[in-house]
Amino acid sequence: MNSRYVKTNSYICENKKNSRTLKRFIFWFVLLQSVIANKVFCQTEPDLLMSNMNYPLSEEETNEVETLYEQKFPINTAPFSEYSRLFFLSEFQRKSLYDYVQKHKPVRTAYEFLYVLGFTEQTAHITAAFCTFEAFTYTPTFSDFTGKGTHSFSTLNSWIPVSETDYRETLGYPGKALQTTHRYRYSAYDRLSWGVTARNDMGESQQQGPFSHSFDYSSAYVQYQSESYLSNIVVGDYQVSVGQGLAYKQGGFFSKSMGYSPFNSQHSLKAHSSSNQFSFNRGVGATVSLQNFAVTPFYSRKKIDGYRRDSSYAFPFMIYSTGSHRTAREIICKDNILHSVWGINTSYSMHESSIGTAFIRQQLSDTAQYHFSHASLHGTYRNNNSSIYGETAIDSKSHMAHMYGLSHTFSSYVNMNVLFRSYDNNFESFSSKGFSEQSTTGNELGVYTDVTAYVGGNHSITLAHDRFATQYANVRNETIRGHESLLTWEYTKYNTYSFRSKTTYSRKQKQNEHFFYETSAIITKNVKQEYRLSVFLHPFEFRSTISGGLSIQDSIREKGYYIGNDIIFRIPQKITCYMRYAHFNAPYNARIYVYQNAIRYAYASPQVLYNGNMFSGICKYSITANFQIQFQMYFYFYKTPQSELPAQYILFGKNRKKQFALLVLYRW
Repeated sequence: MNSRYVKTNSYICENKKNSRTLKRFIFWFVLLQSVIANKVFCQTEPDLLMSNMNYPLSEEETNEVETLYEQKFPINTAPFSEYSRLFFLSEFQRKSLYDYVQKHKPVRTAYEFLYVLGFTEQTAHITAAFCTFEAFTYTPTFSDFTGKGTHSFSTLNSWIPVSETDYRETLGYPGKALQTTHRYRYSAYDRLSWGVTARNDMGESQQQGPFSHSFDYSSAYVQYQSESYLSNIVVGDYQVSVGQGLAYKQGGFFSKSMGYSPFNSQHSLKAHSSSNQFSFNRGVGATVSLQNFAVTPFYSRKKIDGYRRDSSYAFPFMIYSTGSHRTAREIICKDNILHSVWGINTSYSMHESSIGTAFIRQQLSDTAQYHFSHASLHGTYRNNNSSIYGETAIDSKSHMAHMYGLSHTFSSYVNMNVLFRSYDNNFESFSSKGFSEQSTTGNELGVYTDVTAYVGGNHSITLAHDRFATQYANVRNETIRGHESLLTWEYTKYNTYSFRSKTTYSRKQKQNEHFFYETSAIITKNVKQEYRLSVFLHPFEFRSTISGGLSIQDSIREKGYYIGNDIIFRIPQKITCYMRYAHFNAPYNARIYVYQNAIRYAYASPQVLYNGNMFSGICKYSITANFQIQFQMYFYFYKTPQSELPAQYILFGKNRKKQFALLVLYRW
């Protein structure tokens, strides 16, 4: 009796336990399936795009990506000339997307991008994250524009956990170890927008806490776009780009980017909404369109940081572009120079081809004045599979810069670019951002080629090569010549797993010119290899990265490596968490670049230096559909001796570095 009772009771308990286990399994299975269903084509933040770029992004370039994500591209109403904003697409993909939209608009959902010729599933997913699908069938009234738009306000605070006394005594900065940025934005019907930005950098005198009463930097703009004669007007802070960037370019991507071809930019006028404190105009710019003609006059007048140099320099001013005002030198140079710009760009478009001219006049002045100007002839010719583009710019001293290229699509999934550039030695490059090996657009001759192929929908291969040389000795009396190559291969089974391999090789030869004897050349070779494996087990993603670098200069060899593991947890529309642990050992010449996730507006440098370990954690949590909090923390533990680390690292204790950031974002 007792044994039978015990067995029966045991059986019942076991069934209850199995039932609970089954219920838990069903619960987690349904949750997992719902997550997967939502994950297949939800719009994510731009991490996927930036982590797959073939080169490390600067802070300004990261701002460009985030600005596009914030002010999404109006896919149903934008003309083809605006498609250059989708910088991550090839020329053929832009043309293919434009043709598809014109044939099927209004495009209602992101799923339709899967039918665009030349798009893989991942390309469609990334593109959708940067587009809005609204289509308006009526003309909004003034009350609609001002009352039915979307507001957003965000505040970002980034700090290092040190005492205020130690920070000021060690570095000598007058402000606190805190960076604060406040942003307010308004947007309505993809036509009207305005915004205000206020920022205090770490260590600046105005930085007295997250609620400081004054700000070192502030910016504001109002922009209106329409399909009428006045198609675009911006008042306040804005950015202008002309042609391929040889005569005048602000914002966007610049310099040389292996495996990435941001060409055919032609002309753009847009509001300046990032926190960059240098590369923008302050005044008014407008575009007047009449059928196929467009005329864009613009004017700017603002103060910039710097000081006048002695008369031995060809360019008489030293300009500071960081926007930081912490040291005595930075404070003295603040707003020291008045920069005035006026210019006009004209263009004629026909069948998606265009030709244009521009003239820009600039003046820098303190107690004296320095004038310079640029004229530009730029254009693009397109047919079904090819486009020819280029620009010739000439400055006020008749120095010239040329850049011409060809983009050709052999099939829907194979694209090639060839670019030739020739920049005169003394070309005035103050506002230029041409494709260049050097930091300035001048004294360079080069040929760049790349080929990108998508095979079977899962494989992508990119091969790029650039050969360059200076035409004359530079300011350090050096001649430079060399070449650089890139090979990437990626296999992606969307939302399942991906594997990426990237190899770069560069060889650069520097030689000092001397009147009396021949000097020996210094040859530097660099080889870098990266492997990355990502596995998706939704809602988790596991990512492992192994990267190595080798630098050879004469007989000196330096090696560096990075081994890191990421765990990413996502529930769409609710929470995203990133965790990273990595070990690295990378001297400066063999330094490693690895993409580092960050919260919105908080730039994380991809550069890895010294010997040590790092841990980072990021959490982005949406409390409601309109209210979001993002937090990040970075910890570095170095094995490198303290004497070889930057002096300010002593603030964190022995061989350490720490930083935190918090973003609060609200929309209504």
